[in-house]
Amino acid sequence: MTALVVDAAARDDAMLVLEQDDTLVVSDRKLLYRATREAGCPDLRYEHRRAAVEQLLALPDAIAWCWAKNGDWRRRIHPSSRTSATSERARTSAKPERHGRPAGSRAHFPQLVPRTTQV
Repeated sequence: MTALVVDAAARDDAMLVLEQDDTLVVSDRKLLYRATREAGCPDLRYEHRRAAVEQLLALPDAIAWCWAKNGDWRRRIHPSSRTSATSERARTSAKPERHGRPAGSRAHFPQLVPRTTQV
């Protein structure tokens, strides 16, 4: 998640929207608070929303499905996908996630809103 904040800071984004998982909201907020200050973007807003409210949050699941199917499906999403590294320690020490996702693979996929310039 820190990498998302760093990317958002580099683009001067105004807001980061994360899919809400009630069991992780408190720890996410603590991590985001620290990460925004370390990245030099303390004004970056971040909100947790349910996928039913923020429909763009369904896109990562669709992309992950294509990636898992491999072959032509993976080729089709290639321009919209990018990989990120997870430390071996995080992979081996993390609890298995819900929905059958492997341990250490938890990711938030942002909807980033560019800052508007005020005139």
